[in-house]
Amino acid sequence: MTICTRPSCGADHPPSSSAFLTSECSHHPGEPVFHEGQKSWSCCKEVNKPVLDFDDFVQIAGCTTVKGHSAEKRTKKADENGDKAAVQGEEPKVDQNGKEVYGNGAAASSSMSASSSKTPASKSAAAAPAPPKPSAPQPYVEPRDPEGATIPVGSICKRPGCGAKYDDTTPRDPAKEQCKYHKGAPLFHEGTKGYTCCKRRVLEFNEFLKIEPCTAAESGHLFLQPPKPSAPSSSDSTASNLASEDPLFTSNGLAILPGESAVDVRMDHYETRDSVHLTFYCRGLDVEKSRIVILTDDLLLSLSMGCGTKRHLLHLRLYGSVEPATETEIAKGGGEGQGGSTWTVSPSKIKLDVVLQKRDKGRSWPTLQRGEGGGGYGLTFGTR
Repeated sequence: MTICTRPSCGADHPPSSSAFLTSECSHHPGEPVFHEGQKSWSCCKEVNKPVLDFDDFVQIAGCTTVKGHSAEKRTKKADENGDKAAVQGEEPKVDQNGKEVYGNGAAASSSMSASSSKTPASKSAAAAPAPPKPSAPQPYVEPRDPEGATIPVGSICKRPGCGAKYDDTTPRDPAKEQCKYHKGAPLFHEGTKGYTCCKRRVLEFNEFLKIEPCTAAESGHLFLQPPKPSAPSSSDSTASNLASEDPLFTSNGLAILPGESAVDVRMDHYETRDSVHLTFYCRGLDVEKSRIVILTDDLLLSLSMGCGTKRHLLHLRLYGSVEPATETEIAKGGGEGQGGSTWTVSPSKIKLDVVLQKRDKGRSWPTLQRGEGGGGYGLTFGTR
C-alpha cells in the first residue's frame, strides 16, 4: 500500500491500482504557514482562515482537486536568487561591505552600494541620529563559599557541570581544588540544548547533562548555595499604594495583606470570534484566599501564592465590554451556567484560565486593554 504524498490527501492505495491513478486527489499545492500561533496554507489563506489548534489545521480540506495521486516526495523550493544559486553550486561573491551574496544578489548589492555612495550630503546630514549604544554588561563575578563556613558532608558542588562531593576527611584548600563548570545559563532553543558560555549544542537531555564544562573556577568548588539578592522593599509598598489608590480595588476589598509581598505572574492571551482567553501562571495558587472580579469593562485579580506569603494584584482595563461574572471567590467555581465569563484552575494549582465572553460578538480587539498603543496580538476574526 502506498500513501499519497500530497498534503492533506492521505489516500492509501496500491501504487499499481487503477484507483491510485484515476481517483480524485484533493490536496494543498502550497506550503504550511505558521505565524504567531496561527496555522494556515499559503495556497488558500484567503478562503480558509488561519486556525490556532493543530488538530483544526490538519482538518483543513484540500483546496485543489486533480485526477490521480502521487507517490513522489516533495522537495523544498529554492529561493530564486539566493538558495537556487547555492543549490547549483555557484560560489558566493563578496560585496564592498564584506557580505557574501549569491547570484543576482551580488549585482543588486553592488548597485545599492553605488547608489548609496551618490547620496547627496544634504540627505546624510538630515539622517536620523544613531541610536544610543547599549550599556556594557556587568562583569561576571564568580561566587565562592564564605571562609570558615560549615559545609555538610556529602554536599555537591553547586556550579553547573561539576558534581564534586565534599569530603571532610582532608583539610580543604580551595586554591588547589580543580572545579570545571559552565558559568553561562542553560539555553534551550528549537529542540537544541546547550549553555550560553560555550558553542556545543545537543538534542537529547542526557547528552546535555554530559556537555564538557568550559570554565575553570578560580576559587575552588561552591558547596553552599549563594544567597539570592533580596528584592527592594519599596516594590511592596508601591504595590500597596497602587491598590489603595485604585477605587475598584478598594470597593471590592482587594489589597496586599500584612506579611505578604507583591509578585508578578506570567500571562498569555488570545481571542476567538466571541471570547478572549487569558492564562495566568501562578504556581502554588491558594484558591481559598484568591479572588477574581469580572466586570463589564474591567478584570480584577487578587491571587494568593507561596503559602500566604505572596500576592499578585492586577487590574485590566479591557478594550471591549464582556459579560460579567456574579461569583468572585475562585474556590467556588468558575461561574458555569450563569451566562457570563468563566474561569478554571488546573488540578495542580499551577495556572488559572479565564474566558471572557464578548458582548459585541464577532468584533476583534486590536489590544487587550483600552488606551494601549496599536499592535497588540494578531487577530483574524470579525471586524474592527
